[in-house]
Amino acid sequence: MSRRFGLVQHAARSPAMQLRHDLNTQGWDGQSKVTVISDGEPALPNLVRRAVQGPVTHILDWWHVSMRVQHIENAVRGLLQAKEFSGLPQLFERPAETLRWYLWHGKVMTAATILKVLTIDCGRLHAETKDLRDAVRRVKARCQELYSYLSNNFDALVNYGHRYRNGLAVVIPRRRLRR
Repeated sequence: MSRRFGLVQHAARSPAMQLRHDLNTQGWDGQSKVTVISDGEPALPNLVRRAVQGPVTHILDWWHVSMRVQHIENAVRGLLQAKEFSGLPQLFERPAETLRWYLWHGKVMTAATILKVLTIDCGRLHAETKDLRDAVRRVKARCQELYSYLSNNFDALVNYGHRYRNGLAVVIPRRRLRR
């Protein structure tokens, strides 16, 4: 059975000991694999590795991946709406639309290729006005940001669709607020 809980690192005197205690309370036997879902910040996975001294799987939270894709989609929309845009809209719309699908299905290398192609196609546009140059710069910057994020967290990327269909977590659980 899968159990989930969160940890606020600065709230405990010894976060690693607190984590081991909480895992044991949840029925962890000291040998079972622990999965960490994070936004890509290495502090949490490293803390868990120190605490459990056993098998730990780190997964990048889908929500954080998806938000970065959304930034690209928005930048492409802005580019296509810019005055003086003279390119073929399909060269920009289609890649931006399919990027999320490839990442959801664990096809990271294809997504990386799409990001590079989008960047190259932006460079080929004749940006004669400031508005168009700014729109091109935004698309390129968002593509580079996502590419770097994926590169820095490559080992933590998974087939999110497969995990989701099998009832496994793909996002950081949201804390429920009580009044």
